[in-house]
Amino acid sequence: MGGQGEFYMTGVNHIKHKAGRTHRSADKADLRDDEVHQRARPTPDHLMTNDADLPILHDIEHGLVAIYESAPELSDAMVAFALDIGKIATKQHYGYAKSQNGTAGPKHQAIVNHVVAIGVKRISKDLTLDAYLKCVDQVKRSVERHRSDGVRGYYDFVKNYL
Repeated sequence: MGGQGEFYMTGVNHIKHKAGRTHRSADKADLRDDEVHQRARPTPDHLMTNDADLPILHDIEHGLVAIYESAPELSDAMVAFALDIGKIATKQHYGYAKSQNGTAGPKHQAIVNHVVAIGVKRISKDLTLDAYLKCVDQVKRSVERHRSDGVRGYYDFVKNYL
């Protein structure tokens, strides 16, 4: 029983040789330790989407695609800026952010109007102003993430899904 070839389990996915050496079990042999730990990390909050938010995100993105298609000069940078102004305008519609400048140029006005219109349509006892603004922020993060794919990288990405 005390031979050199004896092994016993020490815990999760490791086998310890009686002589003191530790071996990985076969099912985890292809993963390095940092890969195992990376898979165990929770998803950051800004990447998680509440299922209840999906129709709101869809409404915002669907309108943005229509605006992109009607304005070929529109860039992702302009859309990101207009989304910020749209957030301010939505707050102002509900009586907040009076001191913030929510002025948009003519190129941004369609997006600002769209963000406010969706907010007015969706904000109710079931959806707070804060929750709606988080949805707008989530769309803005997506716009910024896809900016690296070109001037209209977000549009090129999202048009295939709507």
